[in-house]
Amino acid sequence: MAVNLRRSSAHFARWVGIELSSERPTQLWIPPGFAHGFCALRDADVLYKCTEAYVASCDRALRWNDPDLAIRWPIERPPVSPKDERARFLRDVRDLLD
Repeated sequence: MAVNLRRSSAHFARWVGIELSSERPTQLWIPPGFAHGFCALRDADVLYKCTEAYVASCDRALRWNDPDLAIRWPIERPPVSPKDERARFLRDVRDLLD
């Protein structure tokens, strides 16, 4: 899943989701300016390739169940990390985005 966080975009706050599987080897490129998340439907290895080096101080999270985004996750209540449970809603960080 990827959410467009570019406030200047006509598609701001819209999301797209795609199911990836080993049966259909596919990659999903998420451009800069998008948030991303995933939900594994079974045990899986997730590999990231990044265009820039990771900077921990820049790490952010959005609430997985933000009603303003209305993301349709493939399971009703996915297991979520403590960090993601504490994540903020888009409306609370909107003014901080580019």
